[in-house]
Amino acid sequence: MLSRAASRDGMKVREWAREALLREARRAEDPLFIELIATRMVLLNLLKPLAMGKVVSPEDFTRISASVRSDKRKVAHEIQQQYTAAVPKE
Repeated sequence: MLSRAASRDGMKVREWAREALLREARRAEDPLFIELIATRMVLLNLLKPLAMGKVVSPEDFTRISASVRSDKRKVAHEIQQQYTAAVPKE
């Protein structure tokens, strides 16, 4: 099956497998997904204090932004793993 797939693309099996693995690895680091999760994180971190009647200061916003910047890839990876674990394997 791998040989047929590789030859269909005009590649040797090792080249085809490398490309398939790289494609999947890159998909795990989807920048659009990461930024979507970052936006979600900002909203959640801002809405909670606002819903509780608190004022979000510029310093709070700076802290939230810095936290999101440093954690967004890790959180996106965790969420993506949750989705992957929920999908049944074929």
